[in-house]
Amino acid sequence: MSTEEPETVAPSPPAADVGRAAGVEEIVGSEGIHGLLAILRDPESPVAESIRSIRTGLQRHLAAGVHCLMVLSPWGGDGKSTVCANLAASLSQLFIEVILVDADLRKPTLTRVFKREGRPGLTDCLEGRFQASDVIQSTGVDRLSFVSAGTALANPADLLGRGNLAQILQDLQSRCQCLILDTSPLTACGDALLIGAQIRHALMVISPKNWQGDAESRVRELLADHGVEVLGVILNGTDDQSEGYGYGYGYGQPPEGRHVKDSGQLAARHGHSGRSRGSARSRGGLLQGLWKRLWRPHRERE
Repeated sequence: MSTEEPETVAPSPPAADVGRAAGVEEIVGSEGIHGLLAILRDPESPVAESIRSIRTGLQRHLAAGVHCLMVLSPWGGDGKSTVCANLAASLSQLFIEVILVDADLRKPTLTRVFKREGRPGLTDCLEGRFQASDVIQSTGVDRLSFVSAGTALANPADLLGRGNLAQILQDLQSRCQCLILDTSPLTACGDALLIGAQIRHALMVISPKNWQGDAESRVRELLADHGVEVLGVILNGTDDQSEGYGYGYGYGQPPEGRHVKDSGQLAARHGHSGRSRGSARSRGGLLQGLWKRLWRPHRERE
């Protein structure tokens, strides 16, 4: 988390009562959702506190007009879907309306977790068979709604490239104050880039167990080349169970000019013991290395 605390923003009045709009279907009872999400199941846990730290880092972007973002990762198994769902639930606790969209059309984890397989969703809208308002589903959690991946079997890249994605996202965004999309891993396919053509802001989730260095740097450059701004990086699952550490998240943002060495920025990581550490491997070493690889100027890599 940045050493400079972002300003806290008072939530604005709800734009629409999404969860109780006409035609909205209930997913599961609130007890079911509470059991799935750490931010709801155990709000005093270190993991929940880390999610709230990520939320705090996002509040200044919300105040600056960023109301639509995607959560992506370089690799499968980085934990982006779990982070995405918990972050969406956390933002809804600020008394703002949030719509969470499962836009990982290759492996729709959130659709499975929320038990919405076989129900109309994003792909059905892309095929023109449903309007965006028809596929918004209540979660049983106040101010948090969900759109599943959908039922269409066409190639996801073909669906996303049909030209109506922008209108669908615009319709969804008009019904909430924060629209969050879970996307496919970038090393697996280019779906996130197609979505990024319409959504210009992203959070990147990285797991140290999958970290390769140059590959993640190329992913960041690819996003920049397509006009997608990475607002921050979430270091997920940094704790080494063999060393007795718990499970946690870290969050940080690149400083002005995308240069790290003068920033002193460091993501917080909380173990189950409640102690905050710089990283799983050493105090600050892992994340500092991550920043230098992801954000150093292009000329330094040439």
